Amino acid sequence: MMKLNMKKSILLATITFLFFTACSKEDLDTYGIEFGDEESLITLKSGYIMNVVSPIEKSTDFEYPTAGIIEYSKNGSVLATIDYGDGTKDVWATLKMEGTKKNIDLSAKKNNDKYKKVITSPLIKIEGCDYIVSGTIKYFMKEKWVATVDYGDGTCDEWATKTWKEGTKNFSLQK
Repeated sequence: MMKLNMKKSILLATITFLFFTACSKEDLDTYGIEFGDEESLITLKSGYIMNVVSPIEKSTDFEYPTAGIIEYSKNGSVLATIDYGDGTKDVWATLKMEGTKKNIDLSAKKNNDKYKKVITSPLIKIEGCDYIVSGTIKYFMKEKWVATVDYGDGTCDEWATKTWKEGTKNFSLQK
């Protein structure tokens, strides 16, 4: 009887160890590397104000914004403008900043990406801060929504929030 209880205890301990080890590995993958390794689209001065000049529009059959304009300003001076276009279904927006225009890819595509990404709000850094301070990305796998990451309200901190079907969790952007 003693041997049987000992075997059950060892089996239970092994299963528990494997369960917790597998969970922590997934947390590292989904919170740190894939969802926290993005690049900002714009670097602004701290204390900027965001103003939606014309509403952001998105077609029901297309994931990316297709029209609308957002302006970023400080002390009444426009720092940058993002123009999502004229309704054309594409992954491009135009960034106007410091007298220049630049096309920006809203898919944030990198070579080894596991997920399809949709930037629904521009990823912004502020001068003197190592982290993205605002912006939102939706992640999809095979056209199915997996998660949304919100980088915050413009405050310089290391935290972002991931929302997925199981809930919401804050995670650190520190590498």
